[in-house]
Amino acid sequence: MRKLLLTVAIASAFSVMAEPPQTSFYLSGFNGVADATESNTLVYIPGDADDEEEGINRYVCDDFVVENCPGGFYAVGAEGMKLGFDVNNEFFTTNMVNDMSNMVGMAEGGPAVNCELSPGHYKVILATMFAEDEVSYTWNIMFQPLGGEENLNYYLLGFNGDDEPSQANMLLKEVTEEDGETVVSYRYPKFYVESCDNGFYVGDSNSAKLGLDPNFESFAPAVTDESPMAFLSADGKAVPCSLTPGYYEVMFASAGTSYMISFLRCEDQTPVNECEYYILGFDGVSSPSDSVKFKREESSFEDEETGETYTSVSYVIEKIHLTACPDGFTIATADGGFSFGLNAELAAILGGVVTESMPMGFLSLYGEPLKWELPENDYRVTFTCGDTVGSVSFEVYDPAAVDGVEIDAEKTPVYYNLQGVRIDNPGKGVYIRKCSDKTEKIMIR
Repeated sequence: MRKLLLTVAIASAFSVMAEPPQTSFYLSGFNGVADATESNTLVYIPGDADDEEEGINRYVCDDFVVENCPGGFYAVGAEGMKLGFDVNNEFFTTNMVNDMSNMVGMAEGGPAVNCELSPGHYKVILATMFAEDEVSYTWNIMFQPLGGEENLNYYLLGFNGDDEPSQANMLLKEVTEEDGETVVSYRYPKFYVESCDNGFYVGDSNSAKLGLDPNFESFAPAVTDESPMAFLSADGKAVPCSLTPGYYEVMFASAGTSYMISFLRCEDQTPVNECEYYILGFDGVSSPSDSVKFKREESSFEDEETGETYTSVSYVIEKIHLTACPDGFTIATADGGFSFGLNAELAAILGGVVTESMPMGFLSLYGEPLKWELPENDYRVTFTCGDTVGSVSFEVYDPAAVDGVEIDAEKTPVYYNLQGVRIDNPGKGVYIRKCSDKTEKIMIR
C-alpha cells in the first residue's frame, strides 16, 4: 500500500530535502536520442520533511516532447544509475506506458520500458519511495499530458458527493463536421444524478474549474427539471442543481465566450446492473444484433454473522468461440447507453490486457476497448458491474460445468475487493468471492 500512495505523494508541495540518490536523470531512447540533452533532463526537486521520512525524491521535466520511442526507454542518472522496467513490482504487471496507462514501476537493471504514448508534450515525474524494508527504494515514472484546449479532458464535479476528477465522471470527447467546420463537444451518455447539495463545476485536466457564468446568471441561474441547462465560465461559482434523481444525457460545449451544459433526462431509466449486455469487438463484430447476449444471473445469500441477506448479480455467456480481437473489446447495452471498457486507473497497476496469465480485466463505464491476447478457444465469459466499474473473466469452456458449480453450503465464503484486500462484511459493490475451490467475481447491491 505504501507504493500506491506514491500517486498522491508526487503531487504534494516541494520544499527542502537532502542527499538525493542522483543529482539528475535523463530519458534515453525517446526521439532517437540516447544521450543527455537539455530537453530530456529530469531535474531534482527538493521535498519536505515528510518526503524525507518516506524516502521520496522527485525528478521533473516540465515540458518533454514525445515524438517516438521505437525501442523503449531508460531513465539514466547523472551518477550512472540506469532504471528500466521493474519486473518484480507486483503493482505494475505490464511493461508499457501509453495514453491509458501513463505510469509504470522502474528498477535498476530492468529492461527498457515500452512506450506507446501519443506524440505531444508531457510533464514527466520520476519519483522514489522507501520500499517495505524502509531502506531500499522503489521507483515510478509518470507522464502527464500537456497541451492546448484540444487536449483537455473535462469532468463533472460535485455530483453525488464526488469532487475528484476520475474516469467515472469524465465527459467523452466527440468531434463532428458541420458545414465544413470541425465541431468539438463533450458528452456523458447516461450520468446518474443522485444529489448535488453544494452545486457542481466542470473541471478540466489542468485543474481549472468552470462555474456559473455571471453574465448569464439572470437567464439560467440554476439547473432544474424546468430549466436543465446553464452557461459556464472560469470566474463562476458552483452551479446550483435540483434535478430529480435519475439518469441524464449530459452535453457540454463551447458557446462563444462561454460554455453551455445541458441535462436531458434519459427515457430508459433501467439501472446499470439490470440491463441486457452484449460482447463487442471480436472478429469485427460491432453491433449487438450480430453479437452474443449475456444471461443475467441473480443469487442471494445470508451473512451468518449479521443475518443480512445480500444479492449478487453476474452476467454469463456459457459458451462462445473467440478468435481474433485486434482492436480490443467492450461490453455494452444494445443502445450503447452503458458501455464498459478499460478501467484506466486500475490498468496502471494491474495491466490492461487479458492474457493467459491474467485471464480477466477490470472495466469502467465508457472506457477504451480492452485488449485481448488469449488463444482461440471456446470460453465461458463472466461479467459483473457496479455503478461505474466492473470486471470480466474468461474461462476455457468445460462441458461438465455447464450447469455451474454450487457453492458448498458448509463452507464460509471469503470476500476480497478488486485490489485483493479481504473484506469481512462486504456492502454494495464489486468483489471477488472465494468459497471452497470456487473463485468468482460478483456484484452486491
